[in-house]
Amino acid sequence: MALLLAFGRRGLLGPWLDETFGITLPFHTSGAVLAATFVAMPFLVISLEGALAGLRPRYEETAGSLGPPPCGSSGRSPCPWSPPGSPRARR
Repeated sequence: MALLLAFGRRGLLGPWLDETFGITLPFHTSGAVLAATFVAMPFLVISLEGALAGLRPRYEETAGSLGPPPCGSSGRSPCPWSPPGSPRARR
Protein backbone atom coordinates (compact mmCIF):
# COMPACT_ATOMS: atom_id res chain seq x y z
CA MET A 1 0.00 0.00 0.00
CA ALA A 2 2.83 2.39 0.85
CA LEU A 3 4.54 1.76 -2.48
CA LEU A 4 1.31 2.44 -4.33
CA LEU A 5 0.81 5.68 -2.40
CA ALA A 6 4.37 6.75 -3.15
CA PHE A 7 4.79 5.60 -6.76
CA GLY A 8 1.17 5.34 -7.95
CA ARG A 9 -0.27 7.46 -10.75
CA ARG A 10 -1.66 9.89 -8.17
CA GLY A 11 0.99 9.28 -5.51
CA LEU A 12 3.81 11.49 -4.31
CA LEU A 13 6.45 10.53 -6.86
CA GLY A 14 4.33 8.80 -9.51
CA PRO A 15 3.27 11.86 -11.52
CA TRP A 16 6.81 13.29 -11.43
CA LEU A 17 8.32 10.03 -12.67
CA ASP A 18 5.74 9.85 -15.44
CA GLU A 19 6.24 13.45 -16.59
CA THR A 20 10.01 13.53 -16.27
CA PHE A 21 11.09 10.06 -17.37
CA GLY A 22 7.93 8.50 -18.77
CA ILE A 23 8.02 5.76 -16.14
CA THR A 24 4.79 4.31 -14.76
CA LEU A 25 5.38 1.74 -12.05
CA PRO A 26 1.93 0.47 -11.01
CA PHE A 27 0.81 -2.67 -12.83
CA HIS A 28 4.07 -2.88 -14.78
CA THR A 29 7.05 -5.23 -14.65
CA SER A 30 9.34 -2.54 -13.25
CA GLY A 31 6.83 -1.92 -10.45
CA ALA A 32 6.80 -5.62 -9.60
CA VAL A 33 10.61 -5.63 -9.48
CA LEU A 34 10.59 -2.58 -7.20
CA ALA A 35 8.01 -4.21 -4.90
CA ALA A 36 9.94 -7.50 -4.76
CA THR A 37 13.14 -5.63 -3.93
CA PHE A 38 11.35 -3.66 -1.23
CA VAL A 39 9.98 -6.86 0.33
CA ALA A 40 13.24 -8.84 0.08
CA MET A 41 15.58 -6.14 1.41
CA PRO A 42 15.06 -6.89 5.14
CA PHE A 43 16.03 -10.53 4.57
CA LEU A 44 19.20 -9.46 2.79
CA VAL A 45 20.09 -7.07 5.60
CA ILE A 46 19.54 -9.74 8.28
CA SER A 47 21.63 -12.27 6.37
CA LEU A 48 24.45 -9.83 5.70
CA GLU A 49 24.42 -8.59 9.28
CA GLY A 50 24.84 -12.15 10.55
CA ALA A 51 27.70 -12.82 8.14
CA LEU A 52 29.52 -9.60 9.05
CA ALA A 53 29.02 -10.14 12.77
CA GLY A 54 30.81 -13.47 12.47
CA LEU A 55 33.98 -11.89 11.11
CA ARG A 56 36.95 -11.36 13.31
CA PRO A 57 37.68 -7.69 14.14
CA ARG A 58 41.29 -8.38 13.26
CA TYR A 59 40.44 -8.17 9.54
CA GLU A 60 39.20 -4.60 9.89
CA GLU A 61 42.12 -3.63 12.10
CA THR A 62 44.54 -4.99 9.53
CA ALA A 63 42.76 -3.21 6.69
CA GLY A 64 42.84 0.02 8.71
CA SER A 65 46.58 -0.27 9.16
CA LEU A 66 47.17 -0.64 5.41
CA GLY A 67 46.36 2.96 4.67
CA PRO A 68 42.73 3.59 3.68
CA PRO A 69 40.60 5.86 5.86
CA PRO A 70 38.47 4.15 8.52
CA CYS A 71 35.27 4.46 6.50
CA GLY A 72 37.01 2.94 3.47
CA SER A 73 38.45 0.00 5.35
CA SER A 74 35.15 -1.04 6.88
CA GLY A 75 33.49 -1.02 3.47
CA ARG A 76 36.16 -2.93 1.59
CA SER A 77 37.77 -5.38 3.99
CA PRO A 78 34.79 -7.51 5.12
CA CYS A 79 33.45 -8.09 1.61
CA PRO A 80 35.85 -10.86 0.49
CA TRP A 81 35.33 -12.77 3.75
CA SER A 82 31.55 -12.58 3.88
CA PRO A 83 30.40 -14.73 0.92
CA PRO A 84 27.96 -16.90 2.90
CA GLY A 85 25.78 -13.90 3.66
CA SER A 86 26.40 -11.68 0.68
CA PRO A 87 24.60 -11.62 -2.64
CA ARG A 88 27.98 -11.67 -4.41
CA ALA A 89 28.35 -15.32 -3.44
CA ARG A 90 25.11 -16.31 -5.15
CA ARG A 91 26.40 -15.79 -8.70
